[in-house]
Amino acid sequence: MLDESQKRLFDKGDTSWEEIYKNKNEYKRYREVTRLNEKYYEQCLYDSGFRFRPPLVWCLAQDGDNTKICMENMKYRN
Repeated sequence: MLDESQKRLFDKGDTSWEEIYKNKNEYKRYREVTRLNEKYYEQCLYDSGFRFRPPLVWCLAQDGDNTKICMENMKYRN
């Protein structure tokens, strides 16, 4: 979970993003907080049962890009 200072900085980014961007140190901290928040969010989705389960037809599409994505994400299938 984000601590109080991280929450304030994350919320400030919603309203005053340009102000944060102008201050290099604050922007660096903001990027770290957004990445941390994203990890918590993705873990929450995973714990809630959301998994990567594309249909086989999608994985075997002719262009081959989908196959690569399916292979990379097979470890998340349950």
